[in-house]
Amino acid sequence: MFILTSGYGGLAFVIPIPLAVAGAFLAQYWPVSDAAKGTRTTIGFAVGLALSAVPVWYVGRHLNRRDRLTGERYGEMHSLYSLPFEYWACVWPVVAAAALIGWLSR
Repeated sequence: MFILTSGYGGLAFVIPIPLAVAGAFLAQYWPVSDAAKGTRTTIGFAVGLALSAVPVWYVGRHLNRRDRLTGERYGEMHSLYSLPFEYWACVWPVVAAAALIGWLSR
């Protein structure tokens, strides 16, 4: 599998990983009934993945910022698979919802 990235675009893929793992780990300590114990890790993973949109958005906006007067970029474009870094903040909640729906439909 090829990862097409420019600049620091690869961070749009790296940032959500520790947050999703942390969500799954912390979900083990949520007080739930014994019947729901299998679901809490998946829900924690999905919540962590969805919440990773916040740092991805802010890091992407910072990296791809423009000069207010001229409208020119400060540096190169940071993107992953030709999608600008900050737009990946919209992708991760959709992936989290798809993972949750896929798990619940089994």
